[in-house]
Amino acid sequence: VLASPVSWAEQHWGGSQKERKAKKINKKTNASQSLPKPRRFRPIKNAKNFLNWAARKFRKDDKKSASAATTPSSGRRPGQQWPAHVRRKSSMVFTNQTLNELVFKEDPGNVVGVPKIVINTLEALWERGLEVEGIFRKSGSNTEIQRLAKIVEDGGELKWDTIDIHVVAGLLKKFLRKLQEPLIPYNMYSKIISMDRQKRTAEILEYVVTHLPEVHWRTFRLIFTLLKEVAKYSHINRMTEKNLAIVFAPNILKKRDETTVTFIQDMKYQQRAVTAMIVD
Repeated sequence: VLASPVSWAEQHWGGSQKERKAKKINKKTNASQSLPKPRRFRPIKNAKNFLNWAARKFRKDDKKSASAATTPSSGRRPGQQWPAHVRRKSSMVFTNQTLNELVFKEDPGNVVGVPKIVINTLEALWERGLEVEGIFRKSGSNTEIQRLAKIVEDGGELKWDTIDIHVVAGLLKKFLRKLQEPLIPYNMYSKIISMDRQKRTAEILEYVVTHLPEVHWRTFRLIFTLLKEVAKYSHINRMTEKNLAIVFAPNILKKRDETTVTFIQDMKYQQRAVTAMIVD
């Protein structure tokens, strides 16, 4: 039995929506509660079940939206598509969005709390990608990635179980790379690199999960739960924690106004930091 929205929120995201609102009010009225309780990273239990449930929820919501859009009040005939510029305006996923903006548009009730593209790609990767050699490292067809990204941008739906798994991985990496604010925000970059240079790499994960904004934290936790699972199959897929970090570090841990020179200078620190996040 899959978790209901409320029970999932209570178990993993810090209480039901009503409880979270009450805590928010209390923090405003009580200065002693102004500091958030430190988080601890734990891989999500039954993550596969949650991804299945969340993907189904998004598909159900999409069907409701599509049904509402074909009513006479919408100005569209049944089966008629929205003009391209309208679709792009409503679902800019790979175009300089923030995680908060995407979640607000796709999940107004903040039940899932993670962008739909992340849920869909992670579900497919969990189902079909764990034992695939070179998953994330091997590139899928760039032409196909661009084509599918455009369909998503235009508000279309994809049949994720039919897409080449390396293309699915490429879509996830493209999404992370195109975020306006990286998964690990710019203002945390210098501190993380400094900690690694000072041989305090073991403290990096605690710093990251404690300071990530809420939507970033939820997305981070889901993605890194998958990466830890992928690393368990490294004897088959050849993707160790270090290999995964080489792929993901440039997409999630970036310096603002990064140049080729600064990227090369910091590359080893980025990779060590992300490796530590996956290992811990």
